[in-house]
Amino acid sequence: MSTYLVFGRSDYAEPLRQLGTLEAPDHADARERFGMDVIELSLLPEPEVVWVIHEAAAE
Repeated sequence: MSTYLVFGRSDYAEPLRQLGTLEAPDHADARERFGMDVIELSLLPEPEVVWVIHEAAAE
């Protein structure tokens, strides 16, 4: 199972925004779960992200 950060936008004039995360064996489910109202959808495999500044959520 892989975890992806999901980014998208509904208009090219808008910046990409994080829509959520996807936990799936591959990226095939992303369009079904997040692609309804977007014109662009991008996935970043979570282990590949290089965080420059990242505050962990309070537990």
